[in-house]
Amino acid sequence: MSPVPSSGPPQSRRERPVRAVALRENAQFPAIEHFIRHGARRRRFEHPFRMLRQERVHPFVVLLRFEEAERKLAESGLRAALGETTPSLTAPKRYVLAQTPAAGTSVGDEVTVTLDVSAGQIRASVPSVVGMSQDDAITALRGANLEVGQVVERPATEARGTVLSSQPEPGQQVPQGTPVELVVSTGPSELRMPDVVGRELFEVRATLEQLGLKITETQYDSTSALPTGLVVSQIPVAGSAVKVADFISIRVSGRP
Repeated sequence: MSPVPSSGPPQSRRERPVRAVALRENAQFPAIEHFIRHGARRRRFEHPFRMLRQERVHPFVVLLRFEEAERKLAESGLRAALGETTPSLTAPKRYVLAQTPAAGTSVGDEVTVTLDVSAGQIRASVPSVVGMSQDDAITALRGANLEVGQVVERPATEARGTVLSSQPEPGQQVPQGTPVELVVSTGPSELRMPDVVGRELFEVRATLEQLGLKITETQYDSTSALPTGLVVSQIPVAGSAVKVADFISIRVSGRP
């Protein structure tokens, strides 16, 4: 009786024992066993490890709105689940703050990605700082968890350094960290020199600096009848026209 012809290519004596061992060692993995028996004859057969598990790369969805992030995950064959909802300093409501597993992680089929979203921005009320000095206004804004924005200076009848206006306006509710613009007075464009004779040196210095005037090197008069530390004379004299940043000369009773 003639032998039945084989349906596959003839096997050499050396190849048969190797295949037999491979079949025996991988009998518990049907996909691998199938690949060993039939893979050489099937062009469209997938790799055995792909049959066991198909992995996907987890996309980055932070800073997207939850619905948009959900669609993007679905395109990758993943599901989205709503996680924690917490206030944020910057992110609007329903925008994704964090994702678990992290982006770029290789995950298997039917993995659920948990998305933590923003409950909305934390808001603060803009305090009233008009009439304050610039330093006091900055302290008040920072105390309200707001930032100081651009500071614009312009001449005004108010004393130098006084806040004339702010934007956003007082009482408005804005996100924490919002910069508030200040308009600050540089003082009147035309000044009259005040009378500082007979006043304490520290008081005179503060008054002149408030007007935007500067004191040159202070001179002392040890022969003055005035108590020590009081201003004896000034140049320019009281009532003279002066400009911002002009230098003022004063003489003080006593010794340096």
